[in-house]
Amino acid sequence: MGFSYRHHPALLREVSLDVSTREIAVVTGESGIGKTTLLKLVASLLSPLEGSVSSPARIGYVFQDDRLLPWRTVAENTALPLLYQGFPRKNAFCFAYYLLAEAGLAGEEEKRPHELSGGMKKRAALARCFARLPDAILMDEPFTGLHAEARGSLWAMFLRLHALHPVPTLIATHFPEEIASLVPCRLYTLQGKPARLAPASH
Repeated sequence: MGFSYRHHPALLREVSLDVSTREIAVVTGESGIGKTTLLKLVASLLSPLEGSVSSPARIGYVFQDDRLLPWRTVAENTALPLLYQGFPRKNAFCFAYYLLAEAGLAGEEEKRPHELSGGMKKRAALARCFARLPDAILMDEPFTGLHAEARGSLWAMFLRLHALHPVPTLIATHFPEEIASLVPCRLYTLQGKPARLAPASH
């Protein structure tokens, strides 16, 4: 698979990646190398200029920013993917409350996003991702801006949720050692210009 933005040199070339069921793959590389672009290609937010992408229709995407709707409560934000899929409101909110409890946000469900700390917003964004009942998960620097201890806590929380709903997961991060120290995963690095994907050691 290859990609370049219009009027720019090729960004990605000959990128090949297959993430199997239950597997977690981690991609690292310097800023601007194409990690976010790779995730957008997998999510079909961009189309490759060379090759093809095959991915499930229902993808849970955790962006660098939490993207919570400020006018909705934490529970409403979490339940939205279920409501969009046609789940009865009662069922959607019951599941949302369950996920928020698993994410360590019990008692915070009726707060608005501005009432949460940065780490709590990240937890809510993760709960919303799993509320989509995704067939695959993409995470783009999901805990950026947090200190190392907070990131470690959130990785542990992600793995608890992932154990409940194990699906292929692709993570782009500058801190691959944090997730690799907690669970077996395949590590890759994007390198070169245009960037190619290569296995990386722990």
